[in-house]
Amino acid sequence: MGCLLNNELLTVFDMTLTISWENQIFALIFALLFL
Repeated sequence: MGCLLNNELLTVFDMTLTISWENQIFALIFALLFL
């Protein structure tokens, strides 16, 4: 149970990191386009 919960937390954390990383890339591209 604890191991399963830990795996789910790691998966959610990994997804959050991936989403924020993509958002940072898009923000950088938009900044370069509009500057």
